[in-house]
Amino acid sequence: MGSMKHSVVLVVSALACLAPVMAGAADKLPTLARETPYSEARASLLALGWQPAAPADGELKCTIGREDVCDAFPETKSCSGTGLARCTFWWRKNNTLVEVGTVGEDVPELSVDRFSCRAGCP
Repeated sequence: MGSMKHSVVLVVSALACLAPVMAGAADKLPTLARETPYSEARASLLALGWQPAAPADGELKCTIGREDVCDAFPETKSCSGTGLARCTFWWRKNNTLVEVGTVGEDVPELSVDRFSCRAGCP
């Protein structure tokens, strides 16, 4: 019985030592299909525990005419009003930062165009 207690103590001690290492591990990246409406992609990210990662205060995010995007989504990193009207959004979960890129002129029309990991990538 003493041997079993000793084994349990060793297992618990080992798990306690591994917990900080496991907590610092990069999170599994979500899968976002191209052309998914950004509103759906955003809801999926929130449901998976990702949080909007707002850029630093005072950082220029949206060009003139795209303020509606910045107002609607605090995670907006940048948004242009020319060409394909590309916008970039940042999301964070623990130490992992991902970027979702969209195309589309109006907020309801934004759709996922690209997705990449920026920091803490698995």
